[in-house]
Amino acid sequence: MIRVALFDLGQTLVDDLRQPYPHARAALSAIAGFKTASGKPLRSALVSDYTLVDPQLTWSRIKPLFDEYLDILGATGLREFFEPVAQRVTLSTHAGVAKPQRALFEKAMSRLQVKATLDECVLITESKTHVDAVRKKLGMQALQFGIAGAAGVDFSDWSQAPALLVHLLGTQEGTNVPAAI
Repeated sequence: MIRVALFDLGQTLVDDLRQPYPHARAALSAIAGFKTASGKPLRSALVSDYTLVDPQLTWSRIKPLFDEYLDILGATGLREFFEPVAQRVTLSTHAGVAKPQRALFEKAMSRLQVKATLDECVLITESKTHVDAVRKKLGMQALQFGIAGAAGVDFSDWSQAPALLVHLLGTQEGTNVPAAI
């Protein structure tokens, strides 16, 4: 059962110019109202690779990088979907490792304050490498965003994402997936 949706930002929700892909805002808005098969709200968070702090993970070293990332997120116009950011945005900086390592996703669950296992999570990213790794090594579900027709791509338009998530969630009585986003 999927309980948590984890989104990547760069090249997944936003393009190289940090502009949201068409329909991304509408998809995030629809997904925010989804319920799990148990009837509880689907939890969601942003998990991104961002400047690693090595070797010591101290808040004084992490905070300026987190603030810098939040400025970027704010400029995309998508920050509202990941508030409160202290719980719903996790960077590789926080965990000291990059995707697709287990510690980063476990840190995201800790920050999100949810006791979900990784097999109860779906990662939504453009990276085929990350999709393959989380499926094989971590037992997570994954959806790959990318160019239509490219190998392994699950969806190429964010208007398709809500229906794909509904399918992974199972029975969605009461979840309204817009016919067209």
